[in-house]
Amino acid sequence: MKLSELIRSLDFSQLLSLNKYFLSNPLFFIATITATKSCMLICNDQFGDTHHQNNQANAFRHAFWNAMIIRQCLKYTSKVENAMSWSKKITDWHEEFSPNERLARVMDLHNNAVGRTFYLNTFGNSRPELSEMTISYRKLADHSIQIYSSSIGDDLSDSLVYIEQLKSE
Repeated sequence: MKLSELIRSLDFSQLLSLNKYFLSNPLFFIATITATKSCMLICNDQFGDTHHQNNQANAFRHAFWNAMIIRQCLKYTSKVENAMSWSKKITDWHEEFSPNERLARVMDLHNNAVGRTFYLNTFGNSRPELSEMTISYRKLADHSIQIYSSSIGDDLSDSLVYIEQLKSE
């Protein structure tokens, strides 16, 4: 979905809520838009349309999107914690305004969190090259684990998860 389509799909309360984020930190908001566009282009290139399903490609997209937001926000802050906090706020907001079935929502929130933690543990306060980041997150997605219930144990806290197997195009 294009950004313009996304904004048109929001109701008034969602627009007000989104406006609150923009007003609270316009530079991070712009960084988020840039990160989102880049993430979608890379996912389309890497996976075609399959990343819109609840599979390993979707797990990659959620984790990578959070990493991209952090990476872009680090243009405007020297503290990775600030960028991570923003990424959590904005991606949690996204999950709230575009609700999924319970299991898909749990999967998305989990993969968002794994993406942020992986960024911190792998890249710290740096802004890695995009190619390096893409390869790292692809490897993370290659080791993702299929789930069947919304109870994700602590043993999966460092792993991406998915619901259905990746189908070839």
